Amino acid sequence: MTDTTADVEGQGTAGMSVDEQLLQGLPTPIARIIRLLAQRGIPSYVNASGGPVLVPLVDCGITFEMSKSLDSVGFTSLWSRGFSSARYRDAVNVCTEWNRSVGYLKAYATEPSLEQNQAVRIAGVGQIMCDERDEVLGQRLDDSIYLIQNLYAWVNDQCPDPIRIPNAPYGRGA
Repeated sequence: MTDTTADVEGQGTAGMSVDEQLLQGLPTPIARIIRLLAQRGIPSYVNASGGPVLVPLVDCGITFEMSKSLDSVGFTSLWSRGFSSARYRDAVNVCTEWNRSVGYLKAYATEPSLEQNQAVRIAGVGQIMCDERDEVLGQRLDDSIYLIQNLYAWVNDQCPDPIRIPNAPYGRGA
């Protein structure tokens, strides 16, 4: 997979320019999302075949992907931190609590794989409807990113990193 960055050249924190020549070969809806993100100062990447748009953020990475019918954009994010397999139930409980109060973005905990010694991860999944007006679609993208950041900030508060808690044994909550 060859990554073609949207070649966003920083112009401060808001409003980045996009190399239009790179976007010409991409599907129009994908190019539109990249332009809207660049206008907001958010760097994004897409592979050369025009696949999903990846947005790397501090606490997570977000993938935006168009539906086959081009009427909606699905997004998935993965929290940068993981839990030990012993804390799987904690991760599930946090996701359940979030899902009770927020309907727009659903949180899920991955099941640990003991054979692979895999950590439990939390993912956020949602979908937004496309709109012909850039300002409406841009606002929906903004709302999605804001909500994802809130999810992971909330998870960080609910499940502080035991390594960063003084006098707490690793793998146990405070």
